[in-house]
Amino acid sequence: MQLYQDYYKSFNISELTSTFQGDFENGINACIECIDRHTGKNKTGLLGREWKVNQTFDLEIA
Repeated sequence: MQLYQDYYKSFNISELTSTFQGDFENGINACIECIDRHTGKNKTGLLGREWKVNQTFDLEIA
């Protein structure tokens, strides 16, 4: 696991944003960046405190 101090020293915003489907000039889609990218991986995409739900957004195909 990378330490915060090491990550901070090597942080590069261009490298990070290259993983986005959009960009800061034309806009990014928060749903894609925060939720949709986790579909199919059985990872939590949305965790609701009030809903008491852990939603993965994985599709079940019959």
